[in-house]
Amino acid sequence: PSPDLADAVAREVEAQLADLPRAVVVRAALENFGYVAVTDTLADAVSVVNDYAPEHLHVYVRDPWNLVSGIENAGAILIGQHATAALGDY
Repeated sequence: PSPDLADAVAREVEAQLADLPRAVVVRAALENFGYVAVTDTLADAVSVVNDYAPEHLHVYVRDPWNLVSGIENAGAILIGQHATAALGDY
């Protein structure tokens, strides 16, 4: 868990919103339904995931297989930096 990574993600989202033609729509969706959670442990993160039940869950950890075994409520679990939602849906 990394507050620095969470901050970097928030900054990158803001930077990308600046160039989007539909930024107003995307911003509204993120404000109403999106969030970044920073937990004390990865076990706590799994609990958040299971409560939130995301349609697409991206997992970027050193040992994803131990973590993924505890995830019960996610539509698609995408593991690693090269597993994107666009590719995962096909």
